[in-house]
Amino acid sequence: MSELLHAVPSSQVQLTPCTSRVAEVLAAGRAVQASEALVSSLFDSLRLKNGVYKTTSSHRLDDVNTWVSNYLPAASPLNVLDVAISSGTSTLEWVDSLVESGFDCWMTGMDLTIDALLVSFGDRLHAVLDRTRWPLMFEIDGQFVPNPPRKKHLLKYFIPLTRIKWALRLWSGKYGKHGTSEILRVLGMPTITRDINLVIPRLMGHPRVTVREGDLLSGSGLEGAFQVIRAANILNRKYFDNAAIIRMVRNLAHQLTQDGLLVVCRTDLDEQRVNRGTIFRLGEAGRFLPVSQLNGGSEVEELILDIQF
Repeated sequence: MSELLHAVPSSQVQLTPCTSRVAEVLAAGRAVQASEALVSSLFDSLRLKNGVYKTTSSHRLDDVNTWVSNYLPAASPLNVLDVAISSGTSTLEWVDSLVESGFDCWMTGMDLTIDALLVSFGDRLHAVLDRTRWPLMFEIDGQFVPNPPRKKHLLKYFIPLTRIKWALRLWSGKYGKHGTSEILRVLGMPTITRDINLVIPRLMGHPRVTVREGDLLSGSGLEGAFQVIRAANILNRKYFDNAAIIRMVRNLAHQLTQDGLLVVCRTDLDEQRVNRGTIFRLGEAGRFLPVSQLNGGSEVEELILDIQF
C-alpha cells in the first residue's frame, strides 16, 4: 500500500493548480471568465446524491422574476430565500433584478451541496466530492463525466474511470475523513485536494447575498425569517413523490413570516422552455392560499393547497 499512496515533498511535484477545467470555472477572481457553455456543461454533469442534477442556464426565469415583482410585500428590507439554487445563476439574476427595481432586499441562496472538494490525480483525472466524500462528477482529459457515468462515457472512458475510482478508494481510505494539505502520490500520480464552492463566483461575492447549505427535507433553523421564498424546478414529481413534496413544503412554510409568499415554478423541458408557477400566501388558518398563476400554475398547486400546518 505504501507504494501506491504516500506523501511527497511539494518541491518534487510539478502540478499546475488550474489544470482542471472545474477549477477554471469555479475559481473566483479570475481575469478571464469561463464561457456560459462551459459553465452549463459543468453544472449539467454535477449529480447530487439524491439524483438531482445542478443543471443551469441564464435568463430562464426572467418572466418569473417580472411576474413575482408585482406581488412582493413592501417590507424594507425584504428578506428573500431562494432554495435549490443549483449554480446560483438564477439567484444572481433575481437579486440583481430586485435591486434594479428599487427593492431594499437581502437574499439567502440555499442548496443541498455548496461546499465540495476537488481531488486531482495528476493533470488528467479529477473528481468533485460532496462533504460525505460522494463523487458528484469526474473530469477526464478536460471532459465532464457525471456519476454514475452515462453509457457513452463508459464506452469512451472505461479505463480512466476505473483508474480514478481505484485512486479515490486509496485516497479516501487514508485521507477522506480529514483531508490533507500535502501533495500525495496515488498510483504514481501527484495528487492534490482543494476546497471549492459549487456556485458561480459572482454569487459568493455579492454584497446582498448569503449562500448556505440546507436540505429541504429537514429544517434549516431559519424559522419565520423570510417574507418571500422561491422554489424553482425542485418541487415536482420528476424528482420526488407526494410525501416528500409535502414534507418540503411544510419545512418551507416554517421559514416564512405570517402572510409570507411561496413561489413554486417549473420550467418545461421542451423547446419552448415555458415557466409554469403559482404564488401562494401563508394564511392565518395555517394553510396556503393561491395568489396568482403563471401559464396555468404549478403542477403541484392542488397538493400544496391541501396541506395543513
